[in-house]
Amino acid sequence: MLYLLLLLLFGQAFGQTTQPSVDKIERLSKMLVISGQGLRAERVRVFINGVEQTSRITLLTDRQIVLSGSDKRLGLRTEDNEVEVLVNGRRYTYYLIKTSAVQNVRVEVGQTVTLELDIADDDDYKLTFSCDRGDFVKLEKNLLRISPKRQDLGLTTCKLKVTDSGGLSTEMTFFIEVVPCGQPILFNPVGDLLVSVGEARLIDLRTENPCGTDQISLRLVVAPNYVTLTDKGNGMGTLRVAPIVGDTSGRVIVDARDTVGLFGQLSFGIQIKVGASINSVIYLKPNLLIEGMGFGNTVRVSVNNQDISARIAAQTDRSITLRGNKKKLNLKRGPNLIKVILATGEALEYVYDLN
Repeated sequence: MLYLLLLLLFGQAFGQTTQPSVDKIERLSKMLVISGQGLRAERVRVFINGVEQTSRITLLTDRQIVLSGSDKRLGLRTEDNEVEVLVNGRRYTYYLIKTSAVQNVRVEVGQTVTLELDIADDDDYKLTFSCDRGDFVKLEKNLLRISPKRQDLGLTTCKLKVTDSGGLSTEMTFFIEVVPCGQPILFNPVGDLLVSVGEARLIDLRTENPCGTDQISLRLVVAPNYVTLTDKGNGMGTLRVAPIVGDTSGRVIVDARDTVGLFGQLSFGIQIKVGASINSVIYLKPNLLIEGMGFGNTVRVSVNNQDISARIAAQTDRSITLRGNKKKLNLKRGPNLIKVILATGEALEYVYDLN
C-alpha cells in the first residue's frame, strides 16, 4: 500500500504542467510580444481585432509568442486594439490602448542607462546585437548598457536579433538618441569677500563638468574695475581683487562654458573695507579735533611724541576730540606731529601746522 501511495504522489508531481496564462502584450518595433507562461502548446491561435494572425507567429516558446509584421499587416489600429490568444481552446483577451512603430531610448551624455531585454531566459536562445555607429552600447547576457560620450551625440540605429534552438528568429529595430548632458558646470565655492583698500588678493577658481571632460573657458561677465580674471585653461583660473582709494563695493559674476554650450556661473559680492586715516586736525580752544576714518572704539593719541590719551573727551570711528589748552595738549607754534595708535597697533600720523 505504501509503495502504491508513493507512486501516486510521484506521478502527480511529475505529471504537473504549467497552466497557460497571458501576463502582458506589448508592441516592440515590428513585433507584437505576448508574454506569459505555458504558451507552447499544440493548439495556439492569435486574433487581432477579430482577424486571425496565427500565421505571423515567428517565435513560440513556453513564455512568449512573437508575431512579426507592420501595423497594417497585423491589423493594428492606432488605439483600442483587441488581442485574443487561444491556448488549447482556452481564450485570453488583452487590450492594447496604443501602438508604437519604434522603441526610442533617450540618453544624456555622461549617463549610463541599463535596459533589460524581456525576451527569454532559456539557454536555447541566442541574442545578437549591432548598432550602425559607435561602441557605447554593450550587450551583457540579456542586458543592454548604454554609456554615451560627446562623440556619440545624435541618433543611432540598433538591431536586436533573437534566434531559438530550432532556427526561428525575429528582429527588432530601435533608436538611441544621445543628447547633451543637462547638468551645469560646477565651480568651487567662493563666498562674499571683505577686502581692504590697498590689498591685493588672489582667488583660485576651479570647475567640474559632470557631463564630460570638454575644454571649459572662463569669462568675467560682471565685476568692478579692480577685479581681473586670468583663464588658465582646463576650467581653472585666478581672480585678482585689488581695490584702491575711491573704489566701491560691487558684485562679481564669472561664466564657465564648454564646447557644446553647457555652462555654469559663479557669483559673489565684494565689500570694500576702507583703511584707517587721519584727514584733518584743528585746534579750536579748548578742543583739539582729529577727523578721519577707521579709528575704531579704542585709540591712543600723542602730540609731538607725548601721550595725551587722558585728554580724550569723545571718540567715534571718524572723529576724536581732546580737551585742554595748548600746553596741556603739548601743542607748539609751527609743525606738530599728531599720532593716533589704533587697537591693532597701527599708527596713523599727521603733521598739523599751528599758527
